[in-house]
Amino acid sequence: MAVEPGDHLLVLLKTGERKWRHSVVLSRADGVFHSVLTPSRAVRRLDFSGADIQKIAVWDGKNLPKSLKRENTFLDLDAAQGQFTTVEIQAAISRCDPTWTASSPQLAVEDGVPARRRVRRKTSELLKEEEKVSPRPDGFKGVPADGEGWYILVGSGAAVSGHIVSLKGVEHKVFGNHVLFEKAGAMCHAVWAKAEAVTAELRKLRVRSSGHAAERFGDLDDIYRDAADTPRGGGDAQEKVEDIDVRVLPIHLEKDKRRFRRLADCALDYEEEDFWDWPLEGERSMMDSCTQLRREELSWLGHHERWLKHSGVRPNDRSTNEHLALCVALHHLATYDQVALPNLAGAEALDARRQLIEHAHERTPEMPQWDASEDFLGYRVNAKGTVINTRRVAYVAAKQGQRAKIIEATLKNREAQSAWLRRGQSTQAPGAGSGGAGKGDKPGKGGAKGAGAGSAPTIDP
Repeated sequence: MAVEPGDHLLVLLKTGERKWRHSVVLSRADGVFHSVLTPSRAVRRLDFSGADIQKIAVWDGKNLPKSLKRENTFLDLDAAQGQFTTVEIQAAISRCDPTWTASSPQLAVEDGVPARRRVRRKTSELLKEEEKVSPRPDGFKGVPADGEGWYILVGSGAAVSGHIVSLKGVEHKVFGNHVLFEKAGAMCHAVWAKAEAVTAELRKLRVRSSGHAAERFGDLDDIYRDAADTPRGGGDAQEKVEDIDVRVLPIHLEKDKRRFRRLADCALDYEEEDFWDWPLEGERSMMDSCTQLRREELSWLGHHERWLKHSGVRPNDRSTNEHLALCVALHHLATYDQVALPNLAGAEALDARRQLIEHAHERTPEMPQWDASEDFLGYRVNAKGTVINTRRVAYVAAKQGQRAKIIEATLKNREAQSAWLRRGQSTQAPGAGSGGAGKGDKPGKGGAKGAGAGSAPTIDP
């Protein structure tokens, strides 16, 4: 919002009494802050784009906008000191911004009576004089519209991206509708635009600095891009895309420069990647857990509180303390470390242990059942202390299975050959090799020769 000293504002705060409060601007923007005079005659520094301010309206200090009701406002008339006077406002402005010269008709009045001044110079001369103290983009002619000015794209310190800045008395260099200027020893970049177009300009800058095509970002309004992901010193941008680590997210900082992201915001950026060497067995569930918590508007800490309330487990139980430790670790991994939880095997193991605890206490809170621990955790707990690769065990089992099939086929072949040989013996004539007489089995003629030719000799004892 482009305001000048002497402008009357109505400010609606998000907290406290829901009333529009009367304020008078006393200074030009110092970075993002303006000095304002309140009805209680206190001078405060406000950031009009701060999170505690809901709406701001500019008015003439006398006639309220038609959309506002008198009972919903707190004006200077409602204060013990009474209505603001011109002398009082001019004195406050001179203390806060001594270099400011009154150009508003409201400051050139005497107790509400406007002073009539004759313009003795041409409008073009006034514009040239104004351009000497307030730079304009190349080719710009005329008077800036309300909300039009230099907006910071790349700032430093109090000069935050997206805020309007005054370059009067600041060394600068204009390039078309862009300008470079120095602020607190750092080089800053601003663009000439209207207030409603600043977000689009910021988005274009972040897309260009990311090194990726604009189509990759789709309809995202806000773009976070880590500096390490941007191309540095030549090379193809597509090659840089392959170097992005899918296990981390771009770091997001709050206004106070602290690292923090809500789990709901993180879950929107999560994409589960397939790894050929993933160490855990079974289905991966971290992505589903984060999505469910986002839809229920819960964090990991909020989930622990809800589980403890409804599960029936005692607060001093060992499982309660372990469940809290797991949720705290997952909370900090998501909000502070800002890593992609679905692509971290360590986070997947923590979440698997959390699910095991909740499943074990689901039916009998006082007597947990740990029967399915190996299936939940995705790895086998070895009680003997040996170190054996599961893939090696599977390889040996496959080899033994092949060898067993070979032995089984060999035995079946031998049995078939034996059966064939036995079949050949059964087809021979009976008594062929047993010494029998065949037709000579009949006893020979004569008693002395009663034994057949093929009979065994008889010996008398």
